[in-house]
Amino acid sequence: MGSARVAALRPSEVVIGRRVAPPFVRCAGRVLVPCGLTVALSGLWMTFAYDLPAHDNDVLAVGRLVFGSVMAVSIVLGLAGALRRHFAQHRRWMVRGYAIGLGAGTQAFTNAPYLLATGEQPDGNVRAGLVIAGWVINLAVAEWYLRRPARTTRSRRESGSPSEVAVTRGAVASRPVWRRRSRANHCRSASSARGRGTPGSR
Repeated sequence: MGSARVAALRPSEVVIGRRVAPPFVRCAGRVLVPCGLTVALSGLWMTFAYDLPAHDNDVLAVGRLVFGSVMAVSIVLGLAGALRRHFAQHRRWMVRGYAIGLGAGTQAFTNAPYLLATGEQPDGNVRAGLVIAGWVINLAVAEWYLRRPARTTRSRRESGSPSEVAVTRGAVASRPVWRRRSRANHCRSASSARGRGTPGSR
């Protein structure tokens, strides 16, 4: 249940929380942090308390301990960033923790080609490599998402920043009324002259 709530609420927190309603982020975070920590700590406890399944080995057990610990630490650091109102830090660590939490979904895709090619479940080091690859892929995508350039920079360069637009409008509005009217009359007279043409051109 904890992993299901994390998977359902975290994307809406990223999208809705950044654009619409900060109260939604707070409410979702109060659910996400306990659920995420439950997923990470229960995974660590199961790795210590239960015997290894038939297809697993010590390499995979160490991988579960490493990535489970990283997920728990990421959530704690994200919570600490939110409490200190360092929201950029909060967002980075929560995205990383969420990426590890979704590792099981990616592992289905990393294991599927081997299963289709051989007709058997991977085991030993092969299974360990495929499972760990799911976590690594998710973390790589999360880091790309966090480090990609902002789109607003490009749009401001193309269309001008709001401050530049405001300065331009302010400069036009500060012109005297007579100057604006004379400029408008000059433009109309020039347009009519071009429409009639000069006498020598007829």
